[in-house]
Amino acid sequence: MSNYYHAGLEDDVRHTVQEAFLGEKINIVVATNAFGMGINKPNVRFVIHYNMPSSLESYTQEAGRAGRDNEKSDCLLLFGPEDRGLQEYFINGNNPPYSLIEYAYQEICKAEGSVTEEGLLVLCKSQREANTMSLRSVASILQEHGYADMEYEGGSRIIYPLDRRKPLDIPKEMLEQKREIAFQKLAKIERYAQSKKCLRNFIQTYFGFSEVACNNCSFCFENKAPQISESSEEESDVRKIILDCVRTLPKHYGLYTVLGVLTGASYNNIFEKNLHRNPMYGALSSSPKDTVLAEISALIGEGLLIRSNDQYGVLSITKDGRKTLNQKQKKTLLPKKETHDTNKEKKPVKKKGEMDERVETGYNKTLMDELQTYRFRKAVEHKEYLQLILSDRTLKELAFYLPTTEDALLGIYGIGPSKAQRFGQDLLELVKKYAKSS
Repeated sequence: MSNYYHAGLEDDVRHTVQEAFLGEKINIVVATNAFGMGINKPNVRFVIHYNMPSSLESYTQEAGRAGRDNEKSDCLLLFGPEDRGLQEYFINGNNPPYSLIEYAYQEICKAEGSVTEEGLLVLCKSQREANTMSLRSVASILQEHGYADMEYEGGSRIIYPLDRRKPLDIPKEMLEQKREIAFQKLAKIERYAQSKKCLRNFIQTYFGFSEVACNNCSFCFENKAPQISESSEEESDVRKIILDCVRTLPKHYGLYTVLGVLTGASYNNIFEKNLHRNPMYGALSSSPKDTVLAEISALIGEGLLIRSNDQYGVLSITKDGRKTLNQKQKKTLLPKKETHDTNKEKKPVKKKGEMDERVETGYNKTLMDELQTYRFRKAVEHKEYLQLILSDRTLKELAFYLPTTEDALLGIYGIGPSKAQRFGQDLLELVKKYAKSS
């Protein structure tokens, strides 16, 4: 049995859901963070965060609902780069700029009588940062510092000034510091979500505790038996293109501007700032944006890129990132096997530029369907993006050149020693099976 819980429900409904959960009449609750802080249920076995919270403090409190009876329990944090945008909205809403507070206070003082929430939104419509959330925060700040008071009427707030002649004198530095701290905390949990190190010790260090032997978080569990695997040439190229793009941009820019440059987006700000003239502009235009975004996030998690701790979250390349950029990829070719039919195959030429037009129009669609099915199966099995398993260009070249030997396979775009080792035998068998049936 399951139910849902959020702050917008009536009090009696929320109470009923909470009691049902505590009394084990229901065992799953889908809820906002309005649920849980007052819950002291010892046998919660699974806490799933669908979005990244605003800070590690919030996350540890919420995830800490699990396993209070010291029995094995699991916590899962689902993270996507877009989660930052949601938290930025909340931070900006809870920490309105001083200019908006000043403008809203002037409008409240000029108005006759009191002002409703809706009325204040109309009065402040010329202010870019004005929205329902930010103006509620403005009203609370004015009330807290003795400049206004509020009443509730019909579910809406009524705001009125306490002294219309009193000049505004709220410490600006204090408000800016609160906002800055919120963004610093957001940057920290974002690094946690993308971390390629022990997650438990990340939290331990953050709260000033000594590191411990973990062997239980997802990172430690997956790395109990470390395996050395080199990225394919295509994967290495993508990472270096991203790092080089961040390095060569004239200034530091946010994640989505960098994404736009790499994928050749036609955003106004890209052309206004002449970023389309950057040598990396459009370098990854053939890759899906989600795939490029995932690669950028991975580079942040590995400490090769870093986002600033302020509201802008701009990207810059780290010292380790520069080292990676300057490293030459090591290649270990598979052992060559003697063959007598190599000359009968079409010889693919591996290029970094545009795909050969003959491949684009001449690949075999029947084999392409088989290859796409295989790629999907492997993506599910390895929990990786389709394009990181095998790119569309790789599949098209396979379906055009029809390689039947390891040497020929290594000539296909995107197939390096690593991918040849992982998928080579399967791919060759698919090609040979198709060739025999046709």
